Amino acid sequence: MIDFSEYDKVLIGIGDAFNTRLPDNNMKEVDKLRFVSEHVDKDIVEAYKKLFDRINASDYFVVSTCTDDLIYSVCPDRSRIVSPCGGFRYIQCVDDCSHELLEVGPQILNEGLPVCPHCNKEVVFNRLPLEHYNEGGYLEQWEAYNHWLASTVNKKLLIIELGVGMQYPSVIRFAFEKLAFFNKKSVMYRVHETLAFATEQIKDNCRCVQGNPVEFLSNL
Repeated sequence: MIDFSEYDKVLIGIGDAFNTRLPDNNMKEVDKLRFVSEHVDKDIVEAYKKLFDRINASDYFVVSTCTDDLIYSVCPDRSRIVSPCGGFRYIQCVDDCSHELLEVGPQILNEGLPVCPHCNKEVVFNRLPLEHYNEGGYLEQWEAYNHWLASTVNKKLLIIELGVGMQYPSVIRFAFEKLAFFNKKSVMYRVHETLAFATEQIKDNCRCVQGNPVEFLSNL
């Protein structure tokens, strides 16, 4: 069991292993939202709850590449999460013609998505792998994350990387390796079913755990 009280800062990376899998990426946009709303993985919810219960007293930040937004329904402080791959919280023009993002309201499930008021093209959810992805939905939080990272210099930093593959490695995997390399007071846990290995540069302060990251959280 990890003793979080031993560390000044705690950084969590949540990868694709926690993401809700759509049965068909060609589904209508509203049907995608409906599917993730109706197919909530209770094991993942409980794992998230266990995580936030354990780190709630810590100075933490969470970086997630998941686009189902499930973590936002559990985290007690959204200001400590950044999701650079987007999610279902905003909609945008499929071509991002106006660079405008609109918040998603509860009526979307009943009324469906409108067309773009500027070009009359399709409106879609602001989430990768959208070709013309509008990054504006996460940039403010990314700035907050970078500000928090600056505060970890020369501090005892606990890094926990959970189910992070190679889909967007520069967001978490490579970035966390760099942090673990430069911060000699850091300890990193890399948990993945198949990619639980450390580079030569961080092997001394990286604990590799080959296994299910959801079960790992459940046993914290």
